[in-house]
Amino acid sequence: MKQNRLLKQYAGPVGNATVITYLVDELNPTGDGHGSVRQLTDSAGAVTDTYTYDAFGNLISRTFTGTSPTPNHYLYAGEQFDEDLNLYYNRARYLDVRSGRFWTMDRFEGDSQSPLSLHKYLYASAEPVDNRDPSGFTTLAELTETAQIYVSNVATSVRAAFAAGGAAIGTFFNSLGQYAQSIARQTIQLFTKINAELVEEELAEDVPVVIQNSRRVIDFYVRAKDGVNNLLIEAKYSLPNTGPALTRLVGQVTNAVTSGRANQVVVWSLREPGIRTIQTVYNALGSLAGNVQFVHGVEGLYRYLELYFGL
Repeated sequence: MKQNRLLKQYAGPVGNATVITYLVDELNPTGDGHGSVRQLTDSAGAVTDTYTYDAFGNLISRTFTGTSPTPNHYLYAGEQFDEDLNLYYNRARYLDVRSGRFWTMDRFEGDSQSPLSLHKYLYASAEPVDNRDPSGFTTLAELTETAQIYVSNVATSVRAAFAAGGAAIGTFFNSLGQYAQSIARQTIQLFTKINAELVEEELAEDVPVVIQNSRRVIDFYVRAKDGVNNLLIEAKYSLPNTGPALTRLVGQVTNAVTSGRANQVVVWSLREPGIRTIQTVYNALGSLAGNVQFVHGVEGLYRYLELYFGL
């Protein structure tokens, strides 16, 4: 962040024209755990400006050491404040911190298992201390909550499936994979919408990776704008540790790694795997295990994407 500081001002040679000379100082913002800018410091480390907000982002107080506050539009949750509109720019929608609501409706249809997600104007599930919504779409916390509720109900659902027997069992287990893929898709899309300067927003799905006569399909292909740091992501409800499911995963990873199509291959699971399961998968992959990143959970996937792309 740069600050223009007036050094001198004098009358020019033509009429009353004024020439102003500026010295450009580099100012560094310091944020809190929520991402809000709390202070600015100059190149010597001295604090020039401080900011205090309430839970929803209203600016309670502001201090500065100069004759006037430093021009700065990046404030609450690190988002850009539009002084003309008196609103924050959160990509898809503008946020009014005075009401704690977005100006326009959310295009996300919501999830019946997470009632707060059905509110079309609500910011951060009405819990801005714990959550934030940088995209203007559904929040990471809402996705996490929805997934946790689903996982907690799986035990009941599996009992019902086995009680019904027959095709109901296969249908149930297929639904687990489909749900995990849906949650992974929403998490990745949340990341790509926010960071469109780094990655393509359009997400490729069911991507074929072919090695000689072996054809496998990987769930997601995240394409980096630099054309180098591309990601192949395979999504699972839980990591398999035996049988055809494990064999299939090994085949998918083998093709994904050796194809050279992506800079990194990620195997993501909605449920956290146990140590023994991880060890079993590592042993099955052999030398390929070192070329794969294992990630679990909604927040785990999102944070990994941030880390991978240097955010």
